[in-house]
Amino acid sequence: MNVGKEIQMRGNGGSADQRQARRYRLRGEATARPLETDITMPGRVIDLSAQGCLLMVPSLTGFEIGTIVDMSVSTDTVTFRALGRVRHRAPDHWRLGVSFVDLSRRGKSELSQLIEVLEEAAQQGRPTMCEVTVLRVAECPPLKRFSPID
Repeated sequence: MNVGKEIQMRGNGGSADQRQARRYRLRGEATARPLETDITMPGRVIDLSAQGCLLMVPSLTGFEIGTIVDMSVSTDTVTFRALGRVRHRAPDHWRLGVSFVDLSRRGKSELSQLIEVLEEAAQQGRPTMCEVTVLRVAECPPLKRFSPID
């Protein structure tokens, strides 16, 4: 495992805020645990890119900038684990920006598939937010394994 090197996956680069990959709004469940502790924090995924995600958590205790976290991200059809590094903290909104530093082969595949579906939806002018609840997904036309919603 190479914690020091960020994962390099395809991204669109050149965004106005200098991000290397396009971000997609996403509703998903998450857990995050700083490697140096036994405390696992539940959370929600707010947005996702090929290189990281923005999480909302109930407490930022133990999540200092640079902290390596063991995390799990779940949507209605995908769950993957990753090691990430805290890059941003927004205490007033209980948010953590986390960059992925290590994913399993399966995790990379699942993330890549999800990004492809979100990108395809965005290119077709369809909403790019995925919903965790099956009820809302059933209301949407299927697209591969994932279903974008309003």
